Amino acid sequence: MSRAWMLSLLTGGTTMAIKSAGAVLSSHTRSTRVSLLLERLTPLLVPGVLAALIVVQVFSTERHLTIDARAVGLLAAIVAVRLRASPALVLVAAALTTALGRAIYAQATGKLS
Repeated sequence: MSRAWMLSLLTGGTTMAIKSAGAVLSSHTRSTRVSLLLERLTPLLVPGVLAALIVVQVFSTERHLTIDARAVGLLAAIVAVRLRASPALVLVAAALTTALGRAIYAQATGKLS
């Protein structure tokens, strides 16, 4: 079994264990300090995890920092969100801008990004 598959299985198993523990703990600890703390912290964790995922996906290639057409797509998505566009329109704007950036790069250099 390759290392990638081993990490995938480990990640999946850990995720399932955390979700199961959360379901069991939430049914037993409705009014404890732990559950109140978890209720306060969970909304703070979600944006941070999502932002980290976006940064890793946009600005990295393997183990290297990269700035390419994906950064232009992210910028287009940020502009669309600031203009209060629908999520579908934000996605389409980011995808089209990324594709256009890659096409311009390929045309200018003769290489695909």
